[in-house]
Amino acid sequence: MIRQRQRNAVPWWLAAAVVVGPLVRCENPALSLPALVYFTWRRYYRTVLVCGAALAAAMAGFSLFLYSLGLGFIPTPVVSHSLPVSSGGRWDVLVHTFRDNLRTQQGSVLALGSLLVLHAASGSMRRRGDWPLAVWAAVATVLHLGAGKFGAFFRYEVSIWSVVLLLLHAYRRPFGRIAASKPILPIVLPACAFVGTVCQPYIRALLRTPLGANNIFEQQCHMHRFVTEYYRAPVGANDIGCVSYRNGEYVPDLWGPGSKSAHDLRTAREDPAWMNAVAKEHKVQLAMLYDEWFDALPASRIPPGEVHLGKRRITPAPGASGTSIPILM
Repeated sequence: MIRQRQRNAVPWWLAAAVVVGPLVRCENPALSLPALVYFTWRRYYRTVLVCGAALAAAMAGFSLFLYSLGLGFIPTPVVSHSLPVSSGGRWDVLVHTFRDNLRTQQGSVLALGSLLVLHAASGSMRRRGDWPLAVWAAVATVLHLGAGKFGAFFRYEVSIWSVVLLLLHAYRRPFGRIAASKPILPIVLPACAFVGTVCQPYIRALLRTPLGANNIFEQQCHMHRFVTEYYRAPVGANDIGCVSYRNGEYVPDLWGPGSKSAHDLRTAREDPAWMNAVAKEHKVQLAMLYDEWFDALPASRIPPGEVHLGKRRITPAPGASGTSIPILM
């Protein structure tokens, strides 16, 4: 977007990113849709028509493909993980989500960064045409705060952090004057201290990544090894990614992201007996579940054992540090 502003042209790869982004991650419409508005503002009408039509056709085609499989129009993981989506976009839920996200450290920093970009663009820089770019950043931030998510080892908000880069662009001339008039070291040290403070959660996550990877090895990889090398039969799970990977046996999802029917049953019924019905349907006698994720589990279960992490929990979800493996009868 900055390159477009500098050269007054939309590179082909930027147009492609606007179209492909929402197909890669469900958070990316917060960047792509305001980008189409930005292109309209800048009078790139042909780009808007081509990108808008391609994006609409791609998303509609994917939704129709899901619907043809009986999975509904919206991907089940999006419905399962997004309260605004599962609520049908209710206004009160959006406001509640916006407020909760704004209270997080990352959300408050993003909001402050967008306000600073708007401040820079509304001042003397406005006549240079930075205002549309600042509005794009602000709208993208508001969309993410209202319908997006923070957490889960910070993977959900990574894309929206790109708008913070506009701070360097918006204040490029003041920064340039300061750098040219003073020794560089007194500027670099406070800047590094500021960035280190603001980005502290991400720096901490970077340092913890090796231990987090080891968590997944001890948890998910060993669950996969157990069911593929020893058990070798259908097994239920509420975290099916690695368990189902290169697994010739069927792995019914007992939480929801991988199964619309399981999601509907879990959210519509308080009685956990539906798990027994799913297990019987798919000839499942073993389920690997995180007990803490469920309000209740079938009374007929017989827990034969648990899997425990050998080191401090970093990446597994809360309640997944001791992975109980109950049998569903």
